Amino acid sequence: RFFEPNNFFVIRNGLWISLNFRNYILSVAEKILPIQLPSHIPGFDLPKRINDAEIRAKLGDNHLFEDASEFCSCLAGMISRQANGEEGDLLNNGSSNIFYVCGKEGEVFAVFASWAVDDRRWDVSALRLGGLSWLAGRRAFSRNSILGK
Repeated sequence: RFFEPNNFFVIRNGLWISLNFRNYILSVAEKILPIQLPSHIPGFDLPKRINDAEIRAKLGDNHLFEDASEFCSCLAGMISRQANGEEGDLLNNGSSNIFYVCGKEGEVFAVFASWAVDDRRWDVSALRLGGLSWLAGRRAFSRNSILGK
């Protein structure tokens, strides 16, 4: 059975998707076989305010999701494990969980998911790189930490 990103990532109870995420990531994501996630996915907790270039350097080689479909399957799995904001690999305190994904026209985007405590939903969005720095306490994930490849 295939995973279809455009069927999972829709605005519904418990999930909000930004227009940026739809335009930059979902627009190039296609259906694929679901990705099996490990039982625990380690992340890099930002110790201080740092920018995308610094985070990416800390994440090391192969941190980038070059396939938006693969990324969407992984993120959907992570969100599904914590569908109601439960404890897990993703921060659930309102802070961003950050991923770097190759999206529309081969551009790399920072995708972030955060649990909106008051609204009891996951908010997923994407931003172009550059100019933004992320506050301490956010968590970044590497493709390697999820898929081990």
